[in-house]
Amino acid sequence: MAGRRSGTSAIRPASGASDRRSGPAASLTLHTLGMRLRSAREARGLGVRELARQVGCSAGHISQVERGIVEPSVSLLIAIVPHLGVTMESIFGEEFTAEPHEQGETNSLRPGTNHRYIRSRYERQEIHLRSGVRAQLLLPAPEDGLDFCEYVYEPHASTAEDGALIRHPGREYGVVLEGNLNVQINFHQFVLHAGDSIALDSGLPHRYWNDSSEPARAVWVTLHK
Repeated sequence: MAGRRSGTSAIRPASGASDRRSGPAASLTLHTLGMRLRSAREARGLGVRELARQVGCSAGHISQVERGIVEPSVSLLIAIVPHLGVTMESIFGEEFTAEPHEQGETNSLRPGTNHRYIRSRYERQEIHLRSGVRAQLLLPAPEDGLDFCEYVYEPHASTAEDGALIRHPGREYGVVLEGNLNVQINFHQFVLHAGDSIALDSGLPHRYWNDSSEPARAVWVTLHK
């Protein structure tokens, strides 16, 4: 999976709506993102070559992502985090620990302005990645083995620019809120319209893209196993 060379932030506060500009969401540079991924990999005891083999990309690409040279695709991040014993929420959170959590261990709730049960719309962190896909983190605090996000696919955006199918441990559930979202699972293709929902084993080869001229918005829950 090729990456886009960039010096811009990989995460920044949500923009556009005036009521979201006051949130204190942090800016996470590609360098910091790469350092966090490398720290999590090393804490897991994985070599670069072994991680690359597990996610199906080159060791050189993993190395470039960890050094902040290229920006990872959404699909690569989704594939990587379960193997590192972390979640997207923890990787992009204001507080980060590289130590993987054991099954059954409970995370302490993250201190800050977010309520322990509620994440205000003013506090959402928005991840801007390649291919025109962005995600807003919805969990008030990181939880082991769980990602809960709202995704926006701009017209003709995809989880991978080259149309590659991804697979990773776990199970995922989603519902489309606006627009249409194309889905491929193995050799089967579907179009999800607003109000349609989906559930699948994440270990099946799959991809998502927006083949329309209007943005598609969806809420997704991923359980990592």
